[in-house]
Amino acid sequence: MQQILKTWQKYIIEDKQKKEAAVAVIINEKEQILLLKRADWTEKFPELWNLPGGGVDKGESPVEAAIRETKEECGLDININEENKIHTDYLRNMTIHFYVCKDYSGKIDKTKFELTDDQDPEHEHTKFIWVKPNNLEHYETIPGTENVVRKAFGTREIL
Repeated sequence: MQQILKTWQKYIIEDKQKKEAAVAVIINEKEQILLLKRADWTEKFPELWNLPGGGVDKGESPVEAAIRETKEECGLDININEENKIHTDYLRNMTIHFYVCKDYSGKIDKTKFELTDDQDPEHEHTKFIWVKPNNLEHYETIPGTENVVRKAFGTREIL
């Protein structure tokens, strides 16, 4: 779990102010999770696979942030609330909220993964994939992703 904390701290913290982040582990009807591949030009974790999520904006709850970030990053509408929280990490400069989501609607917006120029900030991801948890080892993910997925499935073992 320490690796998750360090990884997400680097991912979100830009300054010394207390920050919050929200991350969604989206699970489909085939028990697969959604991964997004970061563009090669991104400063943080280029070309690594990650879960949808990002910073909590001022005046926004972590649940609202997870919903907004998921919509912005892949086009899905997720239905979550505080009962879906699977973990919260409290760091010196950041709090990270992780939510599991099996209730979502819509289809992935493939245009969100089409780069229009070399560093389009609206397209920070280049690919998406639904993957079985036991196949995560075949994808270069942000460190700690497997631990979050285990927690989402309520197990210490990869399924």
